[in-house]
Amino acid sequence: MLQYWYDDPETDVALMYLESIGNPRKFTRLARRTAAAKPLVVVQGARHGGVAPQGHAVRATRLPHATVSALLRQAGVIRVDTITDLVDAGLLLARQPLPPGPRVAILGNSESLGLLTYDACLSEGLRPQPPLDLTTAASADDFHRALSRALADDTCDAVVVTAIPTVGEGSAGDAALAAALRSAAAAVPAKPVLVVHVELGGLAEALSAAASTAPQAPQPTEPQPAPTEPRTPPAGAEDTGPAGPRTPEAGDRRAAAPPHPRPAAPAAPAAPGASHPAGPADPPPEGTRLIPAYPAAERAVRALAQAVSYAQWRRDATDPGKVPEYEDIDERGAAELIAGHLARGQGLALGDEETCELLGRYGIHVHRALPAPTPDDAVAAARALGYPVALKATAPHLRHRADLGGVRLDLADEEQLRRAYAELTELFGTPAELRPVVQGMAPRGLDTVVRAVIDPAAGAVLSFGLAGAATQLLGDMGHRLIPVTDREATSLIRSVRTAPLLFGWRGSAPVDSAALEELLLRVSRLVDDHPEVVAVTLEPVVVAPRGLSVLSASVRLAPPPARDDLGPRTLPAY
Repeated sequence: MLQYWYDDPETDVALMYLESIGNPRKFTRLARRTAAAKPLVVVQGARHGGVAPQGHAVRATRLPHATVSALLRQAGVIRVDTITDLVDAGLLLARQPLPPGPRVAILGNSESLGLLTYDACLSEGLRPQPPLDLTTAASADDFHRALSRALADDTCDAVVVTAIPTVGEGSAGDAALAAALRSAAAAVPAKPVLVVHVELGGLAEALSAAASTAPQAPQPTEPQPAPTEPRTPPAGAEDTGPAGPRTPEAGDRRAAAPPHPRPAAPAAPAAPGASHPAGPADPPPEGTRLIPAYPAAERAVRALAQAVSYAQWRRDATDPGKVPEYEDIDERGAAELIAGHLARGQGLALGDEETCELLGRYGIHVHRALPAPTPDDAVAAARALGYPVALKATAPHLRHRADLGGVRLDLADEEQLRRAYAELTELFGTPAELRPVVQGMAPRGLDTVVRAVIDPAAGAVLSFGLAGAATQLLGDMGHRLIPVTDREATSLIRSVRTAPLLFGWRGSAPVDSAALEELLLRVSRLVDDHPEVVAVTLEPVVVAPRGLSVLSASVRLAPPPARDDLGPRTLPAY
């Protein structure tokens, strides 16, 4: 389907319901290529079932739903949560241009509705301007002038028009307002315009907005006598009133999606402020760009935010970056080490020395840690490494848990080291249970985590986040598909919510982000060059103002899976 939509000149927007990804590598390639040419909006089902949908012969993913969403966004896919959001985003993308930025002007005849729209924009990460209240006495002329000024403003990238009905307003006023908005929008076709309305059936019909759920004015296809007694509609039919059902009309652009309720015929353009007798509306002239209307500010702004993010992805996709080459990478030597390790078994976790040796072939240096099964061994290790040192318990229940007290830092001499050793064994048990090690002190910095994993359904994934219980509790990790380019590495470390801590939050010293990006790129190269490397974990990685230190690392190897993305995929026969 993706290939068809990409090649089909009649498809402007693709809407997809997705439950599983049979071939992640190929899907990502095709989705990225399609999204670079036309929007691809996806709503994902079976997110919480934990198993593949019935009849789907695909591999189940172990990745959380948030991770899959992040990977789809990296490929340019617009992922939404509901069918309503799917249609809302599709309408905007099919009928309006992509916004050049996140700055939003808000105008309308309701101060309260304008403030709700303003709050919704802030919640979605947009940059709204203060709402312009035209008051409830505003005419179609007033809307036309205000929209024209907003669109002509260089500090505005999109406009949201809010409208509520006034007492005594009829369909004629709705048609005039719709014509005024279309006329103003047509003068500046490079900026999107959206309408938020409240129970304006005539306006929704005039704007030809399928997103509207407001009541629509009936349009009879032929005169019918007035009934003399109440009629009972047939079973399954909607009671549309004495005038009969309305005849729908499609928009001026087509979206590749399942059928959905289509708009009624829009009103013909008219001079701003003109009035018309009530009756059927004529379609707009050929080529007129239709304006989507939404019954709630949140729905309109959510669709606009999706369009803003997608437009930014399109701009970034013109320069996706590159996978850098590093002269100190020994790809051949790493391959020989991996082959030797796998010769001993089908899958295994490397030991500390083997892990350091393999990572060293890719320029990733792990701080040396020496085992200390006795206090005397700890002293000998400290002398070999040089004071000051750290004493750590590496038992599984204590590893990476400094909050439990299993780490002693800045031990400057033998006396402090022996005292710390005694404290740890007294608190947590025997040395055999603690598995203590001695490690040289690294420069102070911020603790981070770098991981790479081969997921059976998503492929190779690189993840980054800050170390600590808060990050684990909130799931604050960023993810990118491997191989990662330099631009993607830059965006990855800025994608987590705790990223401000890396860049001088509240007066702290900014860390060496360039060194962190290089580490991410080297890990990505390792996993991409050697599919036998199925898991890499670097934790913690202490990033200082100058340089970084990898204090602990683990690598897992397994025979590479067979590639199934080299040819066309055929659907199974049921």
